Amino acid sequence: MLAALAARSVAATSAAHRIGSAPRLPHGARVTGRLRSGRSLSLVVALKPSDPLALAAYATAVSTPGLAEYRQYLSVAQFRQRFAPSDEQIQAVRSELRSAGLAPGSVSANGLLIDVTASAGRIASALHTSFSQVHLASGRTAYANTAAPELSGSVAGLVQGVIGLDNLSVPHALGLERGTDSMQPFALTAPRASAVSANISAPTPSCTGATTAAGDYGAYTANEIASAYGFTSLYGDGDFGAGQTVALIEFAPYRTTDLNVYQSCYGTPSETVTSASVDGGAGTDTSGVGTAEADLDIEQIMGLTPAADIKVYEAPDNDTGPLDDLTQIVDDDTAQVVSTSWGSCELDDGMSSEAAAENTLFEEAAAQGQSVYAAAGDSGSTDCDGDGDGSGNDGALAVDDPGSQPYVTSVGGTTLRSATASTQTVWNESQKEYGATGGGLSGLWAMPSYQSEASSSLNVIKSGLSERGCGSTGTSYCREVPDVSADADPVTGYVVYTIDNLDSNQPVKYGWTALGGTSAAAPLWAALTALANASSYCAGTPIGFANPVLYDVADNDYGSAFTDITSAGNNDYAASGYSGDLYPVESGYDMATGLGTPIAGTLVPDMCAAPRSTTTSFPVMATTTNTTATPLGPTCKAATNTLRKSGDNLALRNHRRSAKLTLSATVASNCSSDKLSFQIHIATSESKHTRANDTVKVRILSTSGKTLATLKTLSNHNAARGYKTVTLRVEKWVGKKVKVEFLAGEGGHKSTSFTVREVKLAAS
Repeated sequence: MLAALAARSVAATSAAHRIGSAPRLPHGARVTGRLRSGRSLSLVVALKPSDPLALAAYATAVSTPGLAEYRQYLSVAQFRQRFAPSDEQIQAVRSELRSAGLAPGSVSANGLLIDVTASAGRIASALHTSFSQVHLASGRTAYANTAAPELSGSVAGLVQGVIGLDNLSVPHALGLERGTDSMQPFALTAPRASAVSANISAPTPSCTGATTAAGDYGAYTANEIASAYGFTSLYGDGDFGAGQTVALIEFAPYRTTDLNVYQSCYGTPSETVTSASVDGGAGTDTSGVGTAEADLDIEQIMGLTPAADIKVYEAPDNDTGPLDDLTQIVDDDTAQVVSTSWGSCELDDGMSSEAAAENTLFEEAAAQGQSVYAAAGDSGSTDCDGDGDGSGNDGALAVDDPGSQPYVTSVGGTTLRSATASTQTVWNESQKEYGATGGGLSGLWAMPSYQSEASSSLNVIKSGLSERGCGSTGTSYCREVPDVSADADPVTGYVVYTIDNLDSNQPVKYGWTALGGTSAAAPLWAALTALANASSYCAGTPIGFANPVLYDVADNDYGSAFTDITSAGNNDYAASGYSGDLYPVESGYDMATGLGTPIAGTLVPDMCAAPRSTTTSFPVMATTTNTTATPLGPTCKAATNTLRKSGDNLALRNHRRSAKLTLSATVASNCSSDKLSFQIHIATSESKHTRANDTVKVRILSTSGKTLATLKTLSNHNAARGYKTVTLRVEKWVGKKVKVEFLAGEGGHKSTSFTVREVKLAAS
């Protein structure tokens, strides 16, 4: 009896299980026969993390202001020990593959991926499937497995997916529209060679080629973009990104000669760019489009963070390239910021194993403190229209992967009509065939907490729209993209030096030209984050996964840190035939421009949550001794505790000094609402046209003095007559003893006075 039960248990455990499902053939595709059995295929067996829920929780906590794990980043070794499958489990999967007739290759450093290379015939036999050769509507010949891969039940539960069994969908560059179709490249003037300056200054072109292109195409040089988005305030503090490494994900080779011309014009160091070959590298690019994309990405980082290092991770443009490229980046863990301008339409990917495996790697990047930015796409709300695969999804509402991933910052596009950020509108030139910013609702991912818990004033959740089913749980709220935006319109694009053969009617040319697309906006945000990491405000601590911080800053300092795009418009893509105006530009967050574009002088200090100046003491108008509030008790009762009255205020007047006022309190338990309120008067001699030089930060500290969160930052930009009442939420610290700190600091050339009174903690 016992023997029979044991045998039945073993049989159940070893019973074969299929992992995932076979891919659906795109619209217009036809099977032309069987794939040649001798064709060599490269696969990636992606393993599940040991505790997927715990990994997601940590990736969120380490990135969320106010939580105990905030910015407590892990090393690769720590990540593997904590979240990867055990060595025994990895060995069990390898043994299963060997017993099936395959030869498993190396295991990634994070313990999540196993490489396998074998013939199509051997793989078909080992995984109990077969392969068809497929002719796509685009004209490309592809292959696809006819059944999901099969493994024994003893290891199938450890495997997230087998990647590389089809190549129906491969990444494409998101952008690359040139300034105007009617405008042909001008006769080039050879750029003047200039010596690289040892003292890097603001990025200003010294060659006629760049400045002439800017005038001819109506585009912007790096220094004009830096000025429009407030980067110059960071340069003025001596911050050019030194000590930072930005990783770029590329599937086409860049041209060193192009970069040399750009660097010579801007006088940036020539040794900042290195490459990492993944799976044999990116190969060749006969069209020049992919190489132009790579040049654009690199030159954006060069021009905006001239002291940062750039590492280009080059992989083949195939089914496993994106996963292997990203794995190498997180395994190396040397880049603090990652940017990608390549992607695939979610509908073409479907509920793919690739997306799930990518998600685990993006969670790892967050746990390790790496920021990831991705272009939102250039085909508006119908993102499949731009991938050129003729899948039949061209007119359907869709967003782009990996931008839609919950642990990635998706970057949309605006039109920068002059070199002033206040003149921006949503990018939609699709009537002229110049594209439109991607954006909309994900069909794969539920809405993350940084969106669902955002202040109602940001208008993230759209009544009647956000409540669509998505993800495996069919949740009522879906991930919304983009998160942020920047100039992407090719009509108001970026001056770069690259291959110029985007017009198929023209011979291949090389020169200064103008490019646009969200593929240019994503590296701009990566550059901003590298500058933030290198700034004195962050003091060496990387921003990490930026979305929780970005939405938190928007909750508390929106008008000072972001330019809200509010001019009428939407991201309907004319070529797709869709005109439903589903994602119009609105006040606050919208699914065309996200939170908006950066005001770097305010946004960077807010993201870093660090004081603007040192804590050198000097006389202030009031005592700074602590005042302890009476706890409200374990049972919530509507009550208000006054921590600081009118006569006990904080005032800062002296130039380039700082002062702080620290008050102790206990946040009430079992209350539906806990709020901190205070009155503040700000008077300044600074011009409102200057950056936010002088600030007062409202921070929550632990009882030991550790910063838990910056609730709000006010600056000289908020100066007004009389006192203003500010109310902030503190429910995150319910039942905890905390300190409320007002930290004031001056960094400008003129004085600002902050006066705080009537500090109250209210519960209801």
